[in-house]
Amino acid sequence: MAAELGMRASDRHDRPPDASGDGLASALDGVADQAGPATEPEIASDGLREELALLETLAARPDDFRLSLVTGNLEAVARRKLDAAGVGRFFAPGQGGFGSDHEDRTFLPAIARARATVDGAPHPREATVVIGDTPRDVACAHADGVRCIAVASGPYPAEELGDADVVVADARSLLS
Repeated sequence: MAAELGMRASDRHDRPPDASGDGLASALDGVADQAGPATEPEIASDGLREELALLETLAARPDDFRLSLVTGNLEAVARRKLDAAGVGRFFAPGQGGFGSDHEDRTFLPAIARARATVDGAPHPREATVVIGDTPRDVACAHADGVRCIAVASGPYPAEELGDADVVVADARSLLS
């Protein structure tokens, strides 16, 4: 709740995307630090095992794929969650787009692409694909003009993810 109120008070949505963060985000990251260290990784579900297999497959091909995270979570919170799930190693520090970068999720893919520079320019839209499992993931991809693959193994059925460029049943489907 404090993060939500703080972000609204900053009125950041009236400004262009800012990949540098601000004092409020730093203060909120400090709150996440007070929560203590992340727990040991625990692979608790088949879905998470499938996602781990997908990340391992993509990460093994660095010349073909560059992994980045886009989430509405504050960066410190997101990284803590990734570490707890055992997948933090796939997402390099200094990369991605987070709720602490901008309160409007539709700006986050552009921020992530700006951080993933290629020859001094943002990572190209035509080489970017957002993989997500919510209608908000689909909307943020399309807002930045990038393709989106929706995975219907999460909380939303395929019918609610139909605006994605491709909808698959689960992460395993992306491995074939």
